[in-house]
Amino acid sequence: MTQEQFRLTRLQTFNWGTFGGLLDIPISRSGFLFVGPSGSGKSTLLDAHTALLTPPKWIDFNVAAREAERSGKDRNLLSYVRGAWARQTGDAGEHATQFLRHGTTWSAIAETYHDGRDRVVVLAQVLWVRGQGSTHADVKRLYVILQRELSLRELEVFAAHDFDVRRFKQALPDAF
Repeated sequence: MTQEQFRLTRLQTFNWGTFGGLLDIPISRSGFLFVGPSGSGKSTLLDAHTALLTPPKWIDFNVAAREAERSGKDRNLLSYVRGAWARQTGDAGEHATQFLRHGTTWSAIAETYHDGRDRVVVLAQVLWVRGQGSTHADVKRLYVILQRELSLRELEVFAAHDFDVRRFKQALPDAF
């Protein structure tokens, strides 16, 4: 590895999928392996990485778990921000998704990268839904780049001030 190469050293999520609150995972320079039984959240964490680094029009969540003949997408930004945890079918065949988070809510994802010269870059995304928003178009986003360490707790000011971007810029003046 060259000194200039940046490597992922930390993954953070806040209210992402069924993970409530802050989840902070340090990533070793030698790598990281996500293992666990079905339903433990491996794909949820990989989808956070996808949501952060993939252009929105190309995002396709949970691809590995889908069966070849199954059509449609069972996960999307709204399901992750709201914390979808179950899909039930009623007697008339209608589908209803159960959510952990209702009303105005937010999620965030951040990845921290370090190089061999003590430089830091953090890529983050804040996602929020106001009121009872229930469509993909209701999910709003703000992308953030910092050249210093970041705890997603620092972004709570954004939610506390009704997602006012001006207030966000005041709280984090070094963010792009």
